[in-house]
Amino acid sequence: MICGPVDKDAVEEAMKGCGIWDFVLSLPNGLDTPTGDNGAAISGGEKQRLALAIALLAKKPLLLLDEATSNMDAESERHVRDYLHEKVQAGELTIVSISHRKAFHEKADAVCAVEG
Repeated sequence: MICGPVDKDAVEEAMKGCGIWDFVLSLPNGLDTPTGDNGAAISGGEKQRLALAIALLAKKPLLLLDEATSNMDAESERHVRDYLHEKVQAGELTIVSISHRKAFHEKADAVCAVEG
Protein backbone atom coordinates (compact mmCIF):
# COMPACT_ATOMS: atom_id res chain seq x y z
CA MET A 1 0.00 0.00 0.00
CA ILE A 2 1.24 3.47 -0.86
CA CYS A 3 1.53 5.82 2.10
CA GLY A 4 1.87 9.55 1.63
CA PRO A 5 2.12 11.66 -1.49
CA VAL A 6 3.55 10.21 -4.67
CA ASP A 7 5.66 12.25 -7.08
CA LYS A 8 4.02 12.76 -10.50
CA ASP A 9 7.27 11.84 -12.23
CA ALA A 10 7.42 8.58 -10.26
CA VAL A 11 3.85 7.75 -11.31
CA GLU A 12 4.67 8.39 -14.95
CA GLU A 13 7.90 6.38 -14.78
CA ALA A 14 6.22 3.38 -13.12
CA MET A 15 3.31 3.44 -15.55
CA LYS A 16 5.57 3.76 -18.58
CA GLY A 17 7.70 0.92 -17.26
CA CYS A 18 4.62 -1.25 -16.91
CA GLY A 19 3.37 -0.27 -20.34
CA ILE A 20 0.14 1.38 -19.14
CA TRP A 21 0.93 5.11 -19.45
CA ASP A 22 -0.34 5.60 -23.01
CA PHE A 23 -3.55 3.79 -22.12
CA VAL A 24 -4.06 6.03 -19.07
CA LEU A 25 -3.50 9.13 -21.20
CA SER A 26 -6.14 7.90 -23.65
CA LEU A 27 -8.81 7.72 -20.94
CA PRO A 28 -11.34 10.60 -20.86
CA ASN A 29 -10.08 11.90 -17.50
CA GLY A 30 -6.64 10.29 -17.39
CA LEU A 31 -5.79 9.00 -13.92
CA ASP A 32 -9.10 10.34 -12.61
CA THR A 33 -11.18 8.13 -14.91
CA PRO A 34 -13.37 5.65 -13.00
CA THR A 35 -12.71 2.05 -14.02
CA GLY A 36 -15.84 0.48 -12.52
CA ASP A 37 -16.16 -2.05 -9.73
CA ASN A 38 -12.90 -3.97 -9.48
CA GLY A 39 -11.78 -2.41 -12.76
CA ALA A 40 -14.69 -3.86 -14.76
CA ALA A 41 -14.27 -1.19 -17.44
CA ILE A 42 -10.69 -2.20 -18.33
CA SER A 43 -9.15 -5.43 -19.61
CA GLY A 44 -7.39 -8.01 -17.48
CA GLY A 45 -4.00 -7.08 -18.93
CA GLU A 46 -4.62 -3.38 -18.25
CA LYS A 47 -5.56 -4.22 -14.65
CA GLN A 48 -2.37 -6.24 -14.22
CA ARG A 49 -0.13 -3.51 -15.64
CA LEU A 50 -1.84 -0.87 -13.52
CA ALA A 51 -1.57 -3.02 -10.38
CA LEU A 52 2.15 -3.60 -11.01
CA ALA A 53 2.77 0.13 -11.43
CA ILE A 54 0.92 0.85 -8.19
CA ALA A 55 2.89 -1.87 -6.38
CA LEU A 56 6.17 -0.39 -7.62
CA LEU A 57 5.16 3.07 -6.39
CA ALA A 58 5.05 1.68 -2.85
CA LYS A 59 8.88 1.42 -3.08
CA LYS A 60 9.04 -1.80 -1.06
CA PRO A 61 12.18 -3.93 -1.41
CA LEU A 62 10.28 -7.18 -2.10
CA LEU A 63 7.57 -7.82 -4.65
CA LEU A 64 5.65 -11.11 -4.53
CA LEU A 65 3.92 -11.85 -7.83
CA ASP A 66 1.42 -14.58 -8.65
CA GLU A 67 0.70 -14.95 -12.37
CA ALA A 68 1.43 -11.22 -12.76
CA THR A 69 1.35 -11.28 -16.56
CA SER A 70 -1.22 -14.02 -17.22
CA ASN A 71 -3.63 -11.65 -18.99
CA MET A 72 -1.02 -9.79 -21.03
CA ASP A 73 -0.10 -10.33 -24.64
CA ALA A 74 3.47 -11.41 -25.40
CA GLU A 75 4.68 -7.88 -26.23
CA SER A 76 3.27 -6.35 -23.04
CA GLU A 77 4.67 -9.19 -20.97
CA ARG A 78 8.14 -8.72 -22.50
CA HIS A 79 8.02 -4.96 -21.82
CA VAL A 80 7.00 -5.47 -18.16
CA ARG A 81 9.48 -8.31 -17.68
CA ASP A 82 12.37 -6.20 -19.01
CA TYR A 83 11.38 -3.24 -16.83
CA LEU A 84 11.17 -5.37 -13.69
CA HIS A 85 14.52 -6.97 -14.55
CA GLU A 86 16.08 -3.49 -14.75
CA LYS A 87 14.75 -2.74 -11.25
CA VAL A 88 16.20 -5.99 -9.93
CA GLN A 89 19.58 -5.42 -11.63
CA ALA A 90 19.73 -1.90 -10.16
CA GLY A 91 19.30 -3.39 -6.69
CA GLU A 92 15.99 -1.57 -6.18
CA LEU A 93 13.86 -4.67 -5.93
CA THR A 94 13.75 -8.38 -5.21
CA ILE A 95 11.00 -10.35 -6.91
CA VAL A 96 9.54 -13.69 -5.95
CA SER A 97 7.30 -14.79 -8.79
CA ILE A 98 4.93 -17.68 -9.31
CA SER A 99 4.07 -18.23 -12.95
CA HIS A 100 3.23 -20.92 -15.44
CA ARG A 101 4.79 -18.76 -18.13
CA LYS A 102 8.35 -19.90 -18.59
CA ALA A 103 9.29 -16.67 -20.42
CA PHE A 104 8.62 -14.61 -17.29
CA HIS A 105 11.54 -16.31 -15.55
CA GLU A 106 14.08 -16.14 -18.40
CA LYS A 107 16.29 -13.62 -16.60
CA ALA A 108 15.70 -14.88 -13.06
CA ASP A 109 18.67 -15.42 -10.77
CA ALA A 110 17.15 -18.69 -9.56
CA VAL A 111 14.18 -20.81 -10.63
CA CYS A 112 12.46 -23.50 -8.64
CA ALA A 113 10.16 -25.71 -10.71
CA VAL A 114 7.40 -27.78 -9.22
CA GLU A 115 6.33 -30.76 -11.27
CA GLY A 116 3.33 -32.90 -10.81
